[in-house]
Amino acid sequence: MPKNKNPAGRERIGFIGLGAMGLPLAHTLLKAGFAVTGNDTDSARMAAHRDHGGAVCPNAAEAVRSSDIVITCLPKWTP
Repeated sequence: MPKNKNPAGRERIGFIGLGAMGLPLAHTLLKAGFAVTGNDTDSARMAAHRDHGGAVCPNAAEAVRSSDIVITCLPKWTP
């Protein structure tokens, strides 16, 4: 099996931003059988992702390094 595949044969997905939109999207990917590693600045959101079967990383850089595909779902930045 190629290195970049999880045991189910699918790409590993990193999800950065587990807020109001990101968390449901990440859970949909989990239900579809993807391995999803999440990161968020809010530890409660990361715990909710873990409770649904997702993995979590302490920072976004680690989530990127451990993934084949990275999805970001972040709020609009205002300077």
